[in-house]
Amino acid sequence: MVAVHMQPISQDVVWLFLTNLGRGWPAFAILAALDLGSGKRSALFFRCFLLSALLLPLMKKFFSVARPVSVMGPDALHLMGVPVTGMSSMPSGHALTAGAVLGILWLTSNHPNSKHRFDFTSWAGLFIALLVAFSRIVIGAHWPADVVIGFGIGLLMACAAGWHEQRKPWASSLSKGYWVWAILVLQFVCPGIMFWSAAENPLEVVPNLLLGIGAALLAIISLRRHYLNTVLFKQVGDSH
Repeated sequence: MVAVHMQPISQDVVWLFLTNLGRGWPAFAILAALDLGSGKRSALFFRCFLLSALLLPLMKKFFSVARPVSVMGPDALHLMGVPVTGMSSMPSGHALTAGAVLGILWLTSNHPNSKHRFDFTSWAGLFIALLVAFSRIVIGAHWPADVVIGFGIGLLMACAAGWHEQRKPWASSLSKGYWVWAILVLQFVCPGIMFWSAAENPLEVVPNLLLGIGAALLAIISLRRHYLNTVLFKQVGDSH
């Protein structure tokens, strides 16, 4: 922690963008847009979300580790955004989300007919997930151990979600009917949440605005894909 914050850290907006990318809403916006109508990535996300909502508060309370700024003081750290204090450092929730998203991408990118186990999306996801996790150290919100353990727990949650999905699948339900529209609505809620965060948090306006714009574009892409699939389905039905 000391070694990282002794470096001349710059580009606060970039690091804050990366760290906010580890929130649940941006993660959902990305995975839902990459779902491509199968429902599998959305199903795994919702399973991981339920697991983290149940376990993360319990783990933070059990470990009760002080945040870096509460131990080292603000002068020893290059703090970005709103300083986080208290006894809720272990594990990192943002790193957990990054690990879970990476695990979901890996679990859903193994194509049986492909010579390559992982596609470009998986490797890009690995790079971005590691940056998101590392950003929690850079902005002074977490200790390195919090990030490593949180990232590992996220990967384990994704594996648990994949194991349960194989036995009691949700994907088939989420890829049709009212569930498709419910997910689309949530995708359009995502940019609203990010824009609201930008308005409420003057220290992180630009990162949240950028995330909001990105989430809006992803939602529009998903809506257009759903419309084209619906039109194509009707054309195939009429031809028969």
